[in-house]
Amino acid sequence: MAQYSKSLLEAQLKRGEELTKMWPWRLLLFTIIIFCTILAIYLGILLGYGPYLDTQASSLDKEITDLDRELQSDEAKALIRFYSQLVDTAALLKNHHMPSHLIDFLANNTDSGIQYTNFSFSDTDSIIQLDGIALGYNVLVRQLAIFENNPKVVDSSLSNASAGSDARGVTFSIRLTMAPDIVRP
Repeated sequence: MAQYSKSLLEAQLKRGEELTKMWPWRLLLFTIIIFCTILAIYLGILLGYGPYLDTQASSLDKEITDLDRELQSDEAKALIRFYSQLVDTAALLKNHHMPSHLIDFLANNTDSGIQYTNFSFSDTDSIIQLDGIALGYNVLVRQLAIFENNPKVVDSSLSNASAGSDARGVTFSIRLTMAPDIVRP
């Protein structure tokens, strides 16, 4: 029985693989169907969907052009007007005097024993007139030294320094000539 199996196996190996007559035709038919399907999809995209997309794109281009014309006519004028106002405002602020810088200057350069009772500023010649009360002459001299050593003070002068009869301290009047850039931003 062992020989029978061996000879049957040998017979099958010698015979080789048999192809049916229809197998090449089936492969050809399957390939033709796939090709026709791909061709139909391509032609559908080329002849149907392509023109649809072209008309959509042209209508969107027309809409963009119309909106652009609208924007140029109304909003462009408003934008130009707004930009012009910004430039004018920037020019005004550049040359605007900021007296609040004087308050910062006095707050940072005043001795703790000094109390101001009157303040006036002349913008045309950058002069500050200060009236106040100091705890004593030594505090007043320290304050004058602070002003003299500050580069923003061009000149300082003391007038009317007198000891008060009510023991509140020394009343004084100081005139400061400031550098012109003290009130510039």
